[in-house]
Amino acid sequence: KEKREEVGTSGDDEVDPVEAAVCTMLWQDPQVRAAVDEQSILPLLSDPRLQTIAFAIVGASSLGQLEAHWLNLGDSFPMKVLSQGGSWCERLGGDDPSARWAVLQDILSKRRARRSYEDIKERLSRGEASREDLVQFRHIARSLKGETDS
Repeated sequence: KEKREEVGTSGDDEVDPVEAAVCTMLWQDPQVRAAVDEQSILPLLSDPRLQTIAFAIVGASSLGQLEAHWLNLGDSFPMKVLSQGGSWCERLGGDDPSARWAVLQDILSKRRARRSYEDIKERLSRGEASREDLVQFRHIARSLKGETDS
């Protein structure tokens, strides 16, 4: 499990390093940025601040202008996130950005599935789960175990 690491000095600056790496990949690689659909990547990011950064990067006509905008606002947080994400991306190694991107998406997809699994499990324990929840719960459980639907 990845722990959250501090970007700055205050506890409010703590971010998930894998999610920061997503922002960094979007920032650094035009092919990844062009291929990404906000609707598919934003749900993978649990931190609303990082969702905002990712959305801004994907939607920016110029990254230089975006960086200047952040600096004009006195907001150093996005650049700190990108720096931290770069450190995590270096851990992945390799020269193929698409392979690193696939690893990040896989990690975050599994996390999202685990969050959904735990949410439904909680509803089941309270007797509040619907039939659809139960179907989804079973599907997620199989996928987390590495099984596929037949």
